[in-house]
Amino acid sequence: MESNNSYLFYRGMICELYRDIAQSYGVSLKCQRVEIRVIESRFADEGISFLTKTLPRLGKALDRTLSSGTRFSIKGFKTPLGSSIPKFLGWLIKRVISVDGFELDQPDPIALIHFRQLTTSLYKLEIPYAPETAKAVVDAFVQTEADLSTVDESVFESGWIVQARDFITRVVSPIDPQRIKPKHGPGSVATGESVCEKTNFSRIYDTLECVYPFTEWMQFNLNHVAESWRNYQRDLTSVLEPLARVVLVPKDSRGPRLISCEPLELMWIQQGLGSALQDQIESSYFTRGHVNFTDQEVNRRLALAGSAGSGWVTLDMKEASDRVSLRLVEILFAGHPTLLAALKATRSTCTCLPDGTVIRMKKFAPMGSKLCFPVESLVFYALAVSGIRLTGRSWREARNAVYVYGDDLIVREQDYASLLQLFPTVGLMFNDSKCCTARSFRESCGCDAYFGVDVTPVKLKTVWSGHRTKGSECLESYVAFSNAMYGRGYSRTADYVKQAVESIYGKLPYTDRFIVSPNGAYVNQTAGVAWSTRTSALCATLHAEVKTRFSWDLHRLEVRSWKSEPVKVQTKFDGYAEMLRRFSGDYGSHGGSYALVRRNRLKRTWMAA
Repeated sequence: MESNNSYLFYRGMICELYRDIAQSYGVSLKCQRVEIRVIESRFADEGISFLTKTLPRLGKALDRTLSSGTRFSIKGFKTPLGSSIPKFLGWLIKRVISVDGFELDQPDPIALIHFRQLTTSLYKLEIPYAPETAKAVVDAFVQTEADLSTVDESVFESGWIVQARDFITRVVSPIDPQRIKPKHGPGSVATGESVCEKTNFSRIYDTLECVYPFTEWMQFNLNHVAESWRNYQRDLTSVLEPLARVVLVPKDSRGPRLISCEPLELMWIQQGLGSALQDQIESSYFTRGHVNFTDQEVNRRLALAGSAGSGWVTLDMKEASDRVSLRLVEILFAGHPTLLAALKATRSTCTCLPDGTVIRMKKFAPMGSKLCFPVESLVFYALAVSGIRLTGRSWREARNAVYVYGDDLIVREQDYASLLQLFPTVGLMFNDSKCCTARSFRESCGCDAYFGVDVTPVKLKTVWSGHRTKGSECLESYVAFSNAMYGRGYSRTADYVKQAVESIYGKLPYTDRFIVSPNGAYVNQTAGVAWSTRTSALCATLHAEVKTRFSWDLHRLEVRSWKSEPVKVQTKFDGYAEMLRRFSGDYGSHGGSYALVRRNRLKRTWMAA
């Protein structure tokens, strides 16, 4: 068993959450003691993996039954003779599925909320992962490249693809790739420049130069070109092909996520071209309201409606960005040659794996490229609409029958079967475990819905540190989690987390300024960190435990708390290069101060009481 105190914290938290749920159903004290011993003994044997992997596997097994209509089955838990329902939490599972393992005719959505909260609260915890786990992620990335080579070229000549190409041409035809506004991305780049060093470009890529010449797109004006000419003769490097870099970032308890860092100069252009593509897709008559990049509520509302019996099903793409091949993009965007040339010029042709191996990519763009999300979304939508057209439906009917947000698709019940057959022919695969097509469970854009009820659990990602840190992630995450638990009725869990937080950060104020999310969680709307409560009188009473003052400027009572602010650095660069950066990014006269990505710190603040 791990000796890390943070892991013991999670064991205690899950036990308190179990008590919250068990007591609300009148479970006997004897049964509660038995099942808490199961949690404690299995934690002692399996360590944190029992809470982050074994329990979530139990929760996912029930999700799979509800989303696909299959029989419930789970390994690693004892079941009574003649029943598929495990003894552990059986009293709760039986409110949703029958003894034979199939969904009840009249299940209890509230019981599902409680079951999913208990089993998946720690599913996304960003705990350290084993080297073999990271290797498996990289191997899957490489295998996907090999899979794209097996696609039959003849499928690209089919009527299905031709219709999708014509549709995309209509959507993107107004785009002029030469009328974009490039800017820097917020993340790391493959070429290694820091946030301040991004101001200066030092490479000319042959593939990029033919569409976006260096002197026109990396320079502010002709004076900039003239003043920099001597330096560029000495410092500028010519590169034949752009090389991206694969990095692994925390995802959840199963392991890391693989993303791509793009070269600085390519990302500069990608940001402008990607924004132009997104704006056109969201405003086009053919895709407006159906392909979204900023508003997930469309898919969430449809998931809730679909779970209530309105005829919508939710589909999830497997390895979505890695399976959109360059060849597929070349075919579908062939109707706009100028845009296609720009898309190809701004993509990295090769990538460097963590072990130093360089591979040539057959995919169009991996996750991390600014062009990945808009291109894949439009490709999925066009292919789905074209596939529905093959069933004899009109263009209008087909367009209105599909909604896309990234790799989340929502279609009508009568259409999904044909799409499950068509998409794999061009290398696009569906994630069967996340496609919700049976009865009344739907999942899209972070919303889990069951019979019209939002059953999305609140999940922790940040690991408990057990001591005060300079960063703000731990304090903010656990205060938000405690507030969410309080709003959903898990008072013991909320108090457990609250006591742990205040033992490290001291007393925090209370507030009644919050909103209630669709799943019942409380979300604070304050400038600083605070505990949520419905009772204004309680706030006033408990404010005696924290520092208070009256602000004569704002004419209000204020309390002392913590707030998060980004860590900033001051650039040492000046001149035309810095002017180009500020002009392109709409920074204005901010004095050359740039925030570091994912670097926040805690600061004391006064907030409204």
